[in-house]
Amino acid sequence: MQCLALVAMRLTEAETLLAQGLPTQATILFTFAVEEFGKAVLLRRAFERSDETVALVEIEGFYDHVAKLEAAATEIPQQYLLVGHEGFQADAFATDAFQVGATAKEWKTRLGAMFVDWSPSSPDGLEGRWNWGVRTDPEVLRESIKGVQTRAGRASIEWLA
Repeated sequence: MQCLALVAMRLTEAETLLAQGLPTQATILFTFAVEEFGKAVLLRRAFERSDETVALVEIEGFYDHVAKLEAAATEIPQQYLLVGHEGFQADAFATDAFQVGATAKEWKTRLGAMFVDWSPSSPDGLEGRWNWGVRTDPEVLRESIKGVQTRAGRASIEWLA
């Protein structure tokens, strides 16, 4: 429940940044929220497997960003994991294209929004270009935030039952 409370807080912060015209920063917080939701999914699965007889359980992926994003993607509909326009089939675009899901691509998106990265175009890496930023569409991100808020709200009710 604490993870879901943090998800709600991060999504509210992302909405605020989006309203202030800061879509890149909103995207970063959105991906943090999705990752935290994934952590909640991993914790829930471990809790269900433990049948409450074991005091300490090991949670594979608990400290792995991509594993948490992938866990979130099992619970959140794909259309709410986008930050920009869907332009191609899921496996037909580069990691810096518009569509972003809760996978390694989303982790790369968050890093790309925060840091400059070198993308080599030659085997020796000497030719290429510097990349940074993310192509966020504010309306798409706004809908994704609402979708994740809805799913997290339902999870907080379902998982208590």
